[in-house]
Amino acid sequence: MGFAEWLNDQKKNLGESVDWLSDKLKEQKKNVEGSIMKVTNKDFMQAILAGCALIAAADGKLELAEKEKMAEFIKGSTIMSLYSMSEVLDEFNKYAEVVIADYNTGKKECIDTILKIRYAKGEAKEVVRFCSIIAASDGSVNEKEQAIIKELVETLELEPKEFGF
Repeated sequence: MGFAEWLNDQKKNLGESVDWLSDKLKEQKKNVEGSIMKVTNKDFMQAILAGCALIAAADGKLELAEKEKMAEFIKGSTIMSLYSMSEVLDEFNKYAEVVIADYNTGKKECIDTILKIRYAKGEAKEVVRFCSIIAASDGSVNEKEQAIIKELVETLELEPKEFGF
């Protein structure tokens, strides 16, 4: 093998190395972007789950239909797909347990969590929509659930008419 052949082999090997490195960098970028999305959307995820816990526990008990409907919507949600189902359910259960154990304390904790996204009006509206769907998942929306939804609309400084109030 002469120098010219050797040099061509080196260029080829270098090209393959550069391609490999480029692929690895793209993969890392995708992983980092996913991690950033997960971090930046954590408040949104928690707000949805806190709101759902308030709705699900509005009557003092957690109904299986509400929890199943919430899990179904979470599976189809782009934002929630960033999180494992066990992480999401653990977060939901954390809020729900506090609300069931002591309604006033739990409600305050949930509202405080929801307020973290109040300035992101698009996200705030999605929280209310998500909660409304969960409230209706057992076939009807009772007065307590409707009152919580109305309170969320007011707390998040959204337009009540947009949600039928």
